[in-house]
Amino acid sequence: MTRKWGPAAMFAPKGIGLNRQCNNAWQGSSEQLAATTPSATRLSGRRPQGNFMQVHGSCHCGDISYEATVDPRKTSICHCSDCQKLTGTAYRVTVQANEGTFRLLAGQPSVYVKIGGSGARRAQAFCPNCGSSLYVHDADEPRIYGLRVGCIEERAALIPRIQVWSRSALGWTENLADIERRETT
Repeated sequence: MTRKWGPAAMFAPKGIGLNRQCNNAWQGSSEQLAATTPSATRLSGRRPQGNFMQVHGSCHCGDISYEATVDPRKTSICHCSDCQKLTGTAYRVTVQANEGTFRLLAGQPSVYVKIGGSGARRAQAFCPNCGSSLYVHDADEPRIYGLRVGCIEERAALIPRIQVWSRSALGWTENLADIERRETT
């Protein structure tokens, strides 16, 4: 497994990327996506352009920020074991940015390159200061970017439409409704 730490050599992407093992994006048709889409405007207060909306993201400390255009219907949950390890939690939520719309506004992320089960080299961009996971792209052809939903200001409008690598899902994630809820710890 190849690993690389340090400043992102490819931080001025033209689009977004899909992990060949862990897609983190919807692969169905536009018609299938449209059938499952609630009103993003009602949820975020921002009006999408057609099926698209502008999003603004940043790391926890604010050193790195970006913007992109996304289709909220392409928001997904990945349960693969790599996403579990890379997030330190049960799954990762990602939205695919439209190709050519991702723009880094401030800062320079560090990159960790992981090798997927298919042999694909996946560049995982994160803040070198606070460690926030920001986005992913193909390490060799950074055209398509998967944005980490937790870093996006408009995340309330990005409701997952599909779960991938479900065979790796932790059993308790299937029904969170029965788990006690508190507003604070």
